[in-house]
Amino acid sequence: MELMKAQIIDSYPAMADHKMPAPYPVRTRRPTSSVALKIKSTVIKQIVVVVVVVVVIVLAVVIVLVVVIVLVAVTVLVLVIRGWINMF
Repeated sequence: MELMKAQIIDSYPAMADHKMPAPYPVRTRRPTSSVALKIKSTVIKQIVVVVVVVVVIVLAVVIVLVVVIVLVAVTVLVLVIRGWINMF
């Protein structure tokens, strides 16, 4: 392993002459600070929480609407069958 590292380090100037890519990744972007990472993670967490809450509220509304529609339909059917409402 050490021999391979030495060979890579030795061959680097020759590689640079031939415009070959560097044997290790070159970081051009400066690393983000831990504060920025914390802010980014908290923002992502907040977005996830908001999305989950919105989805839960929408599902609850849809379920309530479906239950109400089914109850109304069943009630109307029962009344029609008993003859209290003359639809036909």
